[in-house]
Amino acid sequence: MNIKPADEELLRQYLLGMLSEPEWDAIEQKLLTDDDFARTVEVIEDEIVDDYLDGKLSGPDKRAAEDHFFQSPEHRSKLHFARLLRRHLKKEDSLNHVRFMVPRVPQAFYWASSIAIVLLLSITTGLLIYTAKLNRDLQSQIAKNRSAEAELTRERTRASQLEAQLRLLQEQNDGPQTVAQDSSLKLTLLPVERSLGTVPLVKRDPALKWLEIHIAVMDFASPSYKASLRDANGREVWSDTNLKPKFSGKLLVFKIPAQLVSAAGEYSVVIIGSGVTHRYPFRVS
Repeated sequence: MNIKPADEELLRQYLLGMLSEPEWDAIEQKLLTDDDFARTVEVIEDEIVDDYLDGKLSGPDKRAAEDHFFQSPEHRSKLHFARLLRRHLKKEDSLNHVRFMVPRVPQAFYWASSIAIVLLLSITTGLLIYTAKLNRDLQSQIAKNRSAEAELTRERTRASQLEAQLRLLQEQNDGPQTVAQDSSLKLTLLPVERSLGTVPLVKRDPALKWLEIHIAVMDFASPSYKASLRDANGREVWSDTNLKPKFSGKLLVFKIPAQLVSAAGEYSVVIIGSGVTHRYPFRVS
């Protein structure tokens, strides 16, 4: 496994709790999605444990290891078993130096017990690593579930807003579109992404002077809005700014000169408010 020096230093700082929050979040996200990256982190963890036991950590790194790194149960377990293994190897090395003094039969028992201890340490270490991987996988699944729950909550909120918006539009809709005495036609519009294939139809009438547009804006509230009328080619043919919503900020009402839609075809009204843009289509026949 090849680890670039710059990446190794960055991961050491992450494990020692020395990174800023954006850098920390970026590494946490990568740990959840990249198995090779997670294995690289495990290698760096082992190096920090070895450097700590060998006394190779600088003063700040040693304090960070004690105050942050070894606060993790997984890292404390690694430190504990690394110490046990070092003691066993040191004892074994010491016994090898005086091997000539040990009777033959006890030495056989010694080697059997040594092998058993090494096997036990290997099995225990393997179990720790496996448990740590299971824990990491569990944390990854929990994070995914939380993200899915948050998305579901947003969709439910959006659906509730849409239902309230539809009720408001229905309340504002007085029935069939007719030309009023002031030569205006009330036109209630829905955004294109929610129109379900139903696009309002406006029939040309020489007596028509104004299109009175009604749009519910309760799901993207803004102190003011910009409205523009666009033809089938997306060309802006009319616009107005600083439009104020009515009915406690729930409904936007404004008028467009009917002469601007005198030709049959596709049109749309574009509303911009608080950085959000919605398009509301209608047809003229």
